[in-house]
Amino acid sequence: MQKTTIKNQLKQQITELKKFFDLFEQQEHLTHYECEQFLEGLNLLNRNLAVYAHFMKQNAVSSDIDVHLKIMQAVEKKEEVKQELALKITPPPVAEKTADEEKDPKAEEWKSDSIVNTKKIEIAINDKYRIINELFGMNPAEFNAAIQQLNAINTWEETLLYLNSLKSVYNWKDNNDLVKIFYGIAQKRFA
Repeated sequence: MQKTTIKNQLKQQITELKKFFDLFEQQEHLTHYECEQFLEGLNLLNRNLAVYAHFMKQNAVSSDIDVHLKIMQAVEKKEEVKQELALKITPPPVAEKTADEEKDPKAEEWKSDSIVNTKKIEIAINDKYRIINELFGMNPAEFNAAIQQLNAINTWEETLLYLNSLKSVYNWKDNNDLVKIFYGIAQKRFA
């Protein structure tokens, strides 16, 4: 059942991405907005494929995947709302580059939201076992899937959204020191 659900989601995402390929063949270029939409679709497909690959590798397409299916669906709904809001907001006029930005080519790179974060989450062995036992109900498969999902996310905003989803699914308390440690570990990836 869950395997079929994930496959159907992946097929739907691939179909949506094919539209961009067709558009690119017809126009030979995409607008800035179309490029952003294409990139967001690729990132979403990447995250969902990471979850699918993890569970296929583990041969663990069982109830463990239910939690991540719920989180993936919650994140998709929030991303749809965010996209609808983005359509309503008109983009600001393009400002001319200042003399400093012309001298420093990396200034524009740091402003971009499309920077791909290649750092992975690093967790000390003691913290790892404490997190698995206390936050993930002694289920290493769910922990590994969550870490793989977090490593596939490219922005802190999306990471925070995913962590908050995990917090609500597992009923983590805000004042729990281990929850704070886990959030801090995830945030280090973007430092």
